[in-house]
Amino acid sequence: MHREPAYIAVNRRAYNLLADSYRNRASADIKNDEPIIAPLVNYLRTHFGSGARILDIGPGSGVNLAMFHERGFQVSGVELSEQMLIVANERCPIADLRLGDFLKVPYASMSFE
Repeated sequence: MHREPAYIAVNRRAYNLLADSYRNRASADIKNDEPIIAPLVNYLRTHFGSGARILDIGPGSGVNLAMFHERGFQVSGVELSEQMLIVANERCPIADLRLGDFLKVPYASMSFE
């Protein structure tokens, strides 16, 4: 059996404990993240068009996934924490969410912009 690196286990435990905090602050995160997401959305639309596939590595509460989806993008996320994955799914149930280390979660090569 392959043992995962210690940093992954530490991060998973930490974010499992923080999941409720992320859930509770989602409204504030939406407000704070809007000025960051808007220019990125414009860039992605210009270079890849509407409907591009976006991969969020460590989507946390799913706030950014939902923001991208609301703007017409196809969204996916890879999360280490089981509890954070639940929170992200609550915020953006349409997202293709996967649990695991982003370096090991299988996606087809070049399937994201």
